[in-house]
Amino acid sequence: MWRMSDEAGRRAFLGALPAGLAVTDPDILGSFRSDRLVAVEGGMPFALVRARSTADVALVLRAATATG
Repeated sequence: MWRMSDEAGRRAFLGALPAGLAVTDPDILGSFRSDRLVAVEGGMPFALVRARSTADVALVLRAATATG
């Protein structure tokens, strides 16, 4: 089974999503590294999901479950 922590798992997760639902551009992802909590340094996300509906959220959760 793949894990999101490895490259194959990340590719499998992104491959399970429709085109345009996930953003992987490092310039965009950089602004999502952290929130207002400044006590903890944020990590770099590998993707940003821009769900537009509850169906998109369900699809993302299924893909995340399937790929670990």
